[in-house]
Amino acid sequence: YKSFADYLGRLSLVAHAGKPAAPVMILSPIATAYRQLASDGVVNDRIAVDRIYAALSYGLLARQRNHIYIDERHLHLGALTKRGLSFNDYVDSLDVLIVPGASVLDDKTVSLLADFTAYGGKILWLERLPEYTTSGADFPVGKFTNKQNVLLTEFDIASIEAVLAEWRPLPIRVNTIG
Repeated sequence: YKSFADYLGRLSLVAHAGKPAAPVMILSPIATAYRQLASDGVVNDRIAVDRIYAALSYGLLARQRNHIYIDERHLHLGALTKRGLSFNDYVDSLDVLIVPGASVLDDKTVSLLADFTAYGGKILWLERLPEYTTSGADFPVGKFTNKQNVLLTEFDIASIEAVLAEWRPLPIRVNTIG
């Protein structure tokens, strides 16, 4: 038992010595989900944005691509720095955001994302760019047509991974037996 306890102690020490590495954020476009939920006054139990959100999550996990989920309200709590969005000392600054299938975003989010890309942050838009903000204003497409933004109009996990590999290469992992 002592050797097992010693092993767990060493493992715990190693696990607590580092920080999680999740340089990729996935935005939960809640305003889009609400809009799809009650389209034309009819409650719809098939929310299209949920489909792409789930497929993206499973695809990234299958490729060992570390990521975190964030909604618009929590995105606003981040501090914009030259290294990306910073939320606390536990997680490093995050500089890659994936926006899956959003048709509408909060006005404050749009402003934050424009500043995020101006600071060097990168946004991968999946299936579409939003059309409107929550105030009803047109989405300012012109602010999101620079090299910091990529739009993939078709969901394809291989294409998503290709973009992420260019922006955030995965570390090489070596398995040894012996």
